[in-house]
Amino acid sequence: IPARLLEEAKGVAVLTAFKGGFGLAGVEFGTGLAVARLPDARGFRWSAPSAIGLAGIAWGALIGAQVSDHVFLLMTDAAVSLMFSNKASFQLGADVGVAVGPIGRAVDGSWGVDGQAAAPIYTYSLSKGLYAGISLDGKVMGTREYVNEKFYGCAVSAQEILAGAVPTPPAAQPLYEALQRCHVYASAHENRRTAGE
Repeated sequence: IPARLLEEAKGVAVLTAFKGGFGLAGVEFGTGLAVARLPDARGFRWSAPSAIGLAGIAWGALIGAQVSDHVFLLMTDAAVSLMFSNKASFQLGADVGVAVGPIGRAVDGSWGVDGQAAAPIYTYSLSKGLYAGISLDGKVMGTREYVNEKFYGCAVSAQEILAGAVPTPPAAQPLYEALQRCHVYASAHENRRTAGE
């Protein structure tokens, strides 16, 4: 994932999903979490994570099954609002995927739509399985409110999590550390580029 894009992203979502298909149709479902960038003088502070879920259908030439880890870069405030809204959002995009044996890779660009706004979302994936397909994908992604309530011990909306009203939990520390490493790498790369000019 380009560190520059991560630096520009307004939010990040990670999700593990199962995808399978045979013939002209396939299905996909998965779970994960999302965090939003919060206002900070240093430009690097993230919200507590919100649980998300995904369900989708694909149309095209498909065969096999795979398990994929996805990273969604939410490039605008509209994309973050879409991901964190309590209502389900719809994504439509083209996909070319291959997974043979332990590792397959894919890069995808799509637009998230909630009936009123469209927002750019970049997707990076790492897949395992035996799967090949060229398809048009329709996916519904939304907040898993029950999971959030169980994790935080009280009813909490995705908007409250997005706004930073919920303290960051220790369980999410590995995610914050990974984002911090990317931030440090991107900053160092930008300094080297500026020095070269």
